[in-house]
Amino acid sequence: MSRLQEKKKEFEAVSALERASALFLKRIEGLADDCEVMADAGQVHGQVLEQWPLMFQTLSMFLNSREQHSADSGDDATRDRLVRVPLDELQPDVFKQS
Repeated sequence: MSRLQEKKKEFEAVSALERASALFLKRIEGLADDCEVMADAGQVHGQVLEQWPLMFQTLSMFLNSREQHSADSGDDATRDRLVRVPLDELQPDVFKQS
């Protein structure tokens, strides 16, 4: 009878170890998913940072051409300007349905 009790305790210990292992596996898989999300976010962040020098170069070219244009002509009314166009208001109602 004592051998049966011993085997029962051993089985309970192995079952507890199996449950703990399954829980540990689930947590590690969750960490792996989080790491994949962070890796994707890092790639997107890198792509955005890669565009900044090009943006500054474009802005510099625009400012230089604007300064050159204003030096060539004294008329301020004909200067080129950047404006924000509200595209949402220009879209037909067909595209606004969500």
